[in-house]
Amino acid sequence: TSVATLRQLGLARDPLPGSLAEYASPAILDPRGERAGEVVARFRLS
Repeated sequence: TSVATLRQLGLARDPLPGSLAEYASPAILDPRGERAGEVVARFRLS
């Protein structure tokens, strides 16, 4: 249902992981990635 909703909004033109990843939050995109770690750390510090 999430993909269908994104398609209706025009955010997800194609069911590509990369496209959806851009709109997804860093934490959900890659919880193990350094990007998510940096973002989470910044939120914790602030």
